[in-house]
Amino acid sequence: MRLSKNIKQDAIYKQIGFESQQAYSNLENGKTHFTDDILNKIAKVFGIDVSEFTKPVDHVMLNPRTDAYNHSNHNNTDFIEKMIHSYESCIRAKDELIGMLKKEIEMLKKA
Repeated sequence: MRLSKNIKQDAIYKQIGFESQQAYSNLENGKTHFTDDILNKIAKVFGIDVSEFTKPVDHVMLNPRTDAYNHSNHNNTDFIEKMIHSYESCIRAKDELIGMLKKEIEMLKKA
């Protein structure tokens, strides 16, 4: 989303609450996990509903003027693989949260 709007990481990381551009980069590269709080902040920055992150995507459009597209260490396949990894990490985190919430509901039912 950031890339499609041609927004650089250093223009957004503070708005989301990260202390450094590198910390935000780690999120985009799948080195750290998305949390509900982070997803809500990102949605707010882009003026969208957080549910937009769970909608199916028909295609990925890359902007050839962005750093991620032109960077010498990246190619389209690497970029797409990183995005897939990031989405998979997000799904795993959501699955863990759902599991914890189900356990909490069961505990509340028993109380």
